[in-house]
Amino acid sequence: MRASFQSFIGVGVFGASGALLRAGASAWFPAYGFPWSTFAVNVVGAFALGWLAVYASRRQKERCLLFCGTGFLGGLTTYSTMSAEAWADMMNQKAVLGVFYLLLSAAIGLMSVALGRTIAERVLPPLDDATLSDGRRKGEQGR
Repeated sequence: MRASFQSFIGVGVFGASGALLRAGASAWFPAYGFPWSTFAVNVVGAFALGWLAVYASRRQKERCLLFCGTGFLGGLTTYSTMSAEAWADMMNQKAVLGVFYLLLSAAIGLMSVALGRTIAERVLPPLDDATLSDGRRKGEQGR
């Protein structure tokens, strides 16, 4: 897909929406000794991106992957905050917690992507050569 002004605006709008949801999650779910909100949005985002990658591929929806994946899920999830939280733990004599958080986030994140992809692959049938991306068969009139 060629980058266009519309694409940049779409990624920005969707990204802002994801970032607002992440800010809300941080406000609604305080840390209580572990950065639960960051961990949760990263795991949910990893699952959603795994599912979305299969959906976009099977439905030929590049713009959906750009807006929802790069934009919304990119704004929702946060590698930088996770890294900063782990660093803060390590600098405050909580090195074990910081390392545990990084390893847990990476492991659960990878499993979440795999689970999202696996579910999407089982639920979403691949399009055959005679099916258009909107679900109509080639030669069918618009609905």
